[in-house]
Amino acid sequence: MRRGILSYRIHKSRKNLGRGLLPVLVFFFLAPFTLMAGSFQEPYSEVTVARGDSLIVICERYLENPGQWRKIAKINELKNPHLLYPGQTLLFPVALLKGEPSEGTVRFLRGDAEIREKEGHGWRKLLLNDRLQEGSTVRTGKASAVEVEFESGDSWAQRSDTVLGITNARKKGSFFFHHLFLETGKAITNIKKATGRESRFMIDTPSAVCAARGTEFRTSVDASEVTRLEVLEGMIDVEAASQSVTIAEGEGTLVKKGKAPQTPKKLLPPPQISEKQMIYKKMPLELAFRKIEGALSYRVVIARNREIRDVLSEQLFRPDALFSMVQLEDGTYYLQTQSIDDEGLEGLSSSPVEVVVRVNPVPPYIQFPADEGEYRETAVPCSWLSVKDAAAYHVQIAEDREFRAIVQDRSDIYNTAYKADTLDYRSYYFRVSSIAGDRYEGEWSDTIRFTVIPPPPVPQIDKPDIEGQEISIHWPNLGAGYTYRFQMSGDEKFSSVLVDDHIDKAGITLQKPDKAGVYYVRTSSIDSKGYEGSFSEPQSFEIKRGLFLEFLGITGVLGLLFLLL
Repeated sequence: MRRGILSYRIHKSRKNLGRGLLPVLVFFFLAPFTLMAGSFQEPYSEVTVARGDSLIVICERYLENPGQWRKIAKINELKNPHLLYPGQTLLFPVALLKGEPSEGTVRFLRGDAEIREKEGHGWRKLLLNDRLQEGSTVRTGKASAVEVEFESGDSWAQRSDTVLGITNARKKGSFFFHHLFLETGKAITNIKKATGRESRFMIDTPSAVCAARGTEFRTSVDASEVTRLEVLEGMIDVEAASQSVTIAEGEGTLVKKGKAPQTPKKLLPPPQISEKQMIYKKMPLELAFRKIEGALSYRVVIARNREIRDVLSEQLFRPDALFSMVQLEDGTYYLQTQSIDDEGLEGLSSSPVEVVVRVNPVPPYIQFPADEGEYRETAVPCSWLSVKDAAAYHVQIAEDREFRAIVQDRSDIYNTAYKADTLDYRSYYFRVSSIAGDRYEGEWSDTIRFTVIPPPPVPQIDKPDIEGQEISIHWPNLGAGYTYRFQMSGDEKFSSVLVDDHIDKAGITLQKPDKAGVYYVRTSSIDSKGYEGSFSEPQSFEIKRGLFLEFLGITGVLGLLFLLL
């Protein structure tokens, strides 16, 4: 004899069950069976009557308490509960069916989290792969996260500073019922879809009750016990103060304690990075985001994995501010953003954005030339400190700070020095970068500005003027700010300098040397910064003997010849 065939479906109650229950606010977790709001669809299963079946026999087969057969008769409006027909379909509330506990498993754990396995028990450290049963409560600390997955594939992700408990977790055949309670904090619930047989999932908060099937949504409770719900996929039903609303995909609502849910509103789109770079080469990492109309703030999360589970940083900031991370190791990261409106509802999450960071090898520290330095020679030596991970260096010298007019460019420098040859007299900009062994080039160093300036002009000496016992020497006046250096020597190479004076005018008067002979003079100019230019070409003058001395000299020679004769 065939037995009744049991199948699980979600049916709307034929009677308004649960009317008059105390209002409960929908939170991110499931609500208990006893708190199902009357306006929610009650989960029922179908039983197909086989030949020879009676209601009592069917109830003994499927009900946790077979004595509730009269309730089944009433639900199905059976005039004669003892008279059933083969092929007849009966509805059985899932809550009355036999079932067994359904456990959750900790699939991801970051930071500090604790579990209390039953009310009244103490807290212990939560571990990866721990199994959670009915009555368990999980709380996360700061910068912590937990993900729990049920046997059905349904799961929740619990954020920092969140307390969440499992009120019920049951399976009955292929039907699963999960009921959570979110005391405070934030969680994301992901309920898997199944064709016609979606699990029943409910979440209680201090201010609302939420029922969902085949959906993904966020629930949060703040310190004032205000509940916020945002639906990312599918839809959910929310009830509070004996009133319920349906929140569609891409909508959210807010529920204050003792109040009805607010009218659902459209969630804001996520902000996008203003100027995305292929590779971020320097720290701190700073990102600006485009403006989203209606957004009061942005939430930005950066994680090590595309699933945004292993979170490194989560920041909340104004739309006109920057997301900033002081230190990140070289690697690939994933960034996700949300906009938050003036009621605290978080908008849709962006798709994970890949952020590649490679700071190493770092820019070298320049030792020479000095910033704003001035150099008189057209060959300027450049040097920098060695970088650990650098295999080579890239040097650039340009005529502009933006390095559009580059005059020297070398990427094959294998030591820490470079000589910039044949530069013109003008200002230049210098920078250097490190190149790794795989030819990856790091960020440029700071830009150094230096100037190659010409030496002071060479004042050419006029021909010396000898008058009596004085010699006047003149050269062109180079103007204000210049002084002069004057030298006189008895040889053209100035190996022996007889006079070496610094003077502030374009000329000098000397006493005629006592010794006869040819003398040489030259001069150089010194500018206001103390730089001395080259010496002029030497000018010469001759000091001859007097007539008497010359006569003595002639007679002496004649006398010597007479004696010899």
